[in-house]
Amino acid sequence: GYGGRRISRWNVETAERETIVDRIDGKRFNSPNDLCVDLKGNIYFTDPRYVGHETRELEHRAVYRIDTEDNVTEVTHDISKPNGIAISPDGKTLYVADHDNGTDNIDPDAPAPTPGDMKIYAFKLKKRDGTVRGRTALVDFADKKGCDGMTVDDQGNVYLTVRDPGRPGVLVVDPEGQEVGFIPTGPPNQTAETPVGLPSNVEFGIGDEISTLYITVDTSLYRIQLKSKGFHFQYAAKGANKKSKKKKKAK
Repeated sequence: GYGGRRISRWNVETAERETIVDRIDGKRFNSPNDLCVDLKGNIYFTDPRYVGHETRELEHRAVYRIDTEDNVTEVTHDISKPNGIAISPDGKTLYVADHDNGTDNIDPDAPAPTPGDMKIYAFKLKKRDGTVRGRTALVDFADKKGCDGMTVDDQGNVYLTVRDPGRPGVLVVDPEGQEVGFIPTGPPNQTAETPVGLPSNVEFGIGDEISTLYITVDTSLYRIQLKSKGFHFQYAAKGANKKSKKKKKAK
């Protein structure tokens, strides 16, 4: 509630904020949630709605793209409540988490909406124009709590923050959706009204920390060293997807 409902660019030296986009076709966004960047510098972001007192102006909760000229277009609304988002290292697949918990928290007197899908969808991404086609359910969490944020490594594995009290942690799946790893962030099989150890977002570092995975859990920030290396399109040209090599002085 009372959020900016926008995508902003921050100057880390002056701490000044510049709004990139805050509406489409004259209508304010619902509540931008997560984003990723492709090789050309286009920004893809999800716009669900979980909390907030503001009246919704858009019919759909969708995925949008901002091009390098700051023009915004809808990519898809073929998903009930988009949350985490990532692009495969080869740029051919757009991953989107559908985390439909069934609530908008707008009108406390209105009947609670029916919860929907808890899935990870894979869309075929066209490199030329940034549009998508097709939709495949990569992971189906069924009646369990689904994924919030996500990221990828340089081998194309997808790291998903699973907010399931029965098994909270970072689930790692390959491009086919098969589990290849799991990092627990809280005790399993929790039945308390307020579970702990639920992860919300995840990201690899850059440079010397390209194998360091950062995870936000509850109100804390954790990190863990992995053998895998992260991948970031926005730093690819700068070589930040590789560990830096320190030059040895000649004796």
